[in-house]
Amino acid sequence: DFIPRVQTLFPPSIAPSTLVRAEVTTRASERSSSPNRVGLVFEGVKLQPIEFFGQSVSSLPPLSVDFTFGQGILDQVVSFV
Repeated sequence: DFIPRVQTLFPPSIAPSTLVRAEVTTRASERSSSPNRVGLVFEGVKLQPIEFFGQSVSSLPPLSVDFTFGQGILDQVVSFV
């Protein structure tokens, strides 16, 4: 859950709360160069508004971004280079 940074500057009595929930999708993979470390691939994010200035807005649809879109095409291009 996130509270906008600007809102943290004000006391709760002045600025009603605004809250956004984020869900990040990742995939872990082994790093061949360092066996004690893993690599993370960010595959997508979904942002769900919960409150806006103290009013519930959980009925609004989430904003989703898929970072894997076109990944197959990118892999084919990289294989030619």
